[in-house]
Amino acid sequence: MLSSFLFGLIAMLAWGSADFFAKKAVDKIGTYATLWWNYVVSVVLYLALFFMFAPPVVWSQQLVFLFAVGAIVTFL
Repeated sequence: MLSSFLFGLIAMLAWGSADFFAKKAVDKIGTYATLWWNYVVSVVLYLALFFMFAPPVVWSQQLVFLFAVGAIVTFL
């Protein structure tokens, strides 16, 4: 019970501080640059987690194409 409350409190504080730092970045480098860097860092972290924890994947041109289309659609 206490651990779930603690995790909820940590998530709340982290979420709020992320908005605070995002606003600082927007004021400093602009809206589009902040959006760009947000996606770049997210993709790098997601790919790192994917390669560390995902089961083996058989890579093909079709799979890479689908990832690229998904990334573009998500960005837009």
